Amino acid sequence: MPPPTTPRRRLALAALAVLAGAPLLLGGCASLGELAKSAVQPPVLTFRSAEVTALDFDGATLAFDFRLHNPNGFGLKLARVQYWLQLEQR
Repeated sequence: MPPPTTPRRRLALAALAVLAGAPLLLGGCASLGELAKSAVQPPVLTFRSAEVTALDFDGATLAFDFRLHNPNGFGLKLARVQYWLQLEQR
C-alpha cells in the first residue's frame, strides 16, 4: 500500500517535477529562437542613386532611389523610411 500523501509532500513532488523539467523547457525555447533566426532572412536595402529635386537658400531637397530585396517567401510591409542629413550644423 503506498504511503499517504500530504499537501506538503504533494508540493515537494510538484516542485521537484518543475525543477527537473526546467532545463528541457528552456532548451526548447532556445532551439525555437535559433530556428526562427535561421528561417527569416533580413531584407537587403541597396542604394541606387540620389538627385537634387529642389535647391534654395534654406537648403536642398534630395530624392533617393533604393532597391529593397526580400529573400523570404512572405511579404513584408515598409511603413516609413526617414533620413536626416546635417552638414555644418544645418
